[in-house]
Amino acid sequence: YTQTNVGGALASVHGTDFSQTTICRFENLQLSFKNACKLMPILRKWHDETEKSGKHGQEISPSERKRKRRTTIGVSAKDNLEQHFERQSKPSSQEIQAIAKSLGLEKE
Repeated sequence: YTQTNVGGALASVHGTDFSQTTICRFENLQLSFKNACKLMPILRKWHDETEKSGKHGQEISPSERKRKRRTTIGVSAKDNLEQHFERQSKPSSQEIQAIAKSLGLEKE
């Protein structure tokens, strides 16, 4: 399970989704003692139910999407984009399209 999966799955036990950040902070012992004490029984109940049902990370939430690869651009394209930004910090969609085309990039 990912931290996001766990946070969402806790809703079945507690009725409230927990954020990925909360689960991460719990794992890294960065929650306050009081919050960790509140979360521990909820996590324990979810864990026990998951173990009993035999679901060991096999289900992936339908809302979970495949991650896109990180965009990388060359130094010259970066410099060019920075120059455009200095001239116009909020370009229109058409301007973005033209800039992307001139640099050989895709507009996302």
